[in-house]
Amino acid sequence: MYFFELGNTPTLSVAEILQVLNQAKIEYKLVNLSTDILILDLKQSILPDKLIQQLGGCVKIGQIISKAIEFKSADLAKIIQQHIKNQSNKIYFGLSNYSATKLDLKKIGLEIKNQLKNQNLNSRFVASTQPILSSVIVKKNKLVSLRGIELCFLNNNYLGQTLAIQDFVEYGYRDFQRPERDMISGVMPPKLAKMMINLANLETDQTLLDPFCGCGTILQEAVVLGYKKVMGCDVDFQAIDKAQENLKWLIQKFNFNFDLDENIFQCDVRELNSKIKDNLIDAIVTEPYLGPTRQRYDLEKLIIELEELYLVAFKEFKQVLKPGGKIVMVWPIFTLGKQEFKLNILDQVTELDFKQLDLLPQEFKQKKDMKITSRGSIIYSRRGKGVLREILMFKK
Repeated sequence: MYFFELGNTPTLSVAEILQVLNQAKIEYKLVNLSTDILILDLKQSILPDKLIQQLGGCVKIGQIISKAIEFKSADLAKIIQQHIKNQSNKIYFGLSNYSATKLDLKKIGLEIKNQLKNQNLNSRFVASTQPILSSVIVKKNKLVSLRGIELCFLNNNYLGQTLAIQDFVEYGYRDFQRPERDMISGVMPPKLAKMMINLANLETDQTLLDPFCGCGTILQEAVVLGYKKVMGCDVDFQAIDKAQENLKWLIQKFNFNFDLDENIFQCDVRELNSKIKDNLIDAIVTEPYLGPTRQRYDLEKLIIELEELYLVAFKEFKQVLKPGGKIVMVWPIFTLGKQEFKLNILDQVTELDFKQLDLLPQEFKQKKDMKITSRGSIIYSRRGKGVLREILMFKK
């Protein structure tokens, strides 16, 4: 059994994990699910380091190493000894509590340290003011290494060992060190871009299109994931220049085998089919124009304009997508006080012969910690923000 620490939007994280497992044809059975942790019984072993590189919404991956343990320090010390591969130098260990049971981690950690000392083992207990060690602390203190270990107390008295953590340094580098960022219209986080791509569940030799590519975040993460046929366009010439610069930078910095060719080009989405052949695209993953970010606007008028734009876009998508092709798309939700204002075009989209797809299997949607809206979408954002991102998926 494996556990996954979920990101800031747990429902989207779970949806992504399940799609990636489906893509790899790995069967799973749900064991436990909470706000922070997903535990799955997998029918085959996985490579945690490789899997976490593919996932955008997973913070840690670990394996269940004990069940129904009472968290006695002597037992925990023995488990640490069993799982540390190199005991010739100082042992590093840390504790994280994801369970509903309150635990005095500092007391438990010091007791474990004394138990190890009695076995003539030199150790360092990595403590934190928070019950959960961040991925930064885990990495900096060598807790995922030959002589390090993080033990995680999980719900239903499961004990897990962290095997892989999200590479926060690389995400930050790809986000903030790339040559071009558009701070006026806003920049999609690379993690969200990767999650949306994974939801599309494509083979790496299939063709992915972002018709509102902006400075190229979705294109960038598609290249990182190994996709060879990536296309992007935008109505804004400056956005195209930025996207091309960012892709050139990415390819050079990380030595990716990807040919830009003429795959990023200027095009109004209303004329998409004039630039792209019928039935060429396997999936569209995109965040369209969501409205102005810094100036005042007439909300009612803006929603009408966006609805018209998106419906025209779907008509073009229908032409360029292959039969069975998917769309993973962001729609804006505008908040005003406690009120939310959404785009009401689902019926029109389905009338264009698109089917809205479930983002989660029924078994998962029924769990109280999974936040699926009444119309089957997932919200990526924290409440209180001016514009929320609503993730929806469709199939031609």
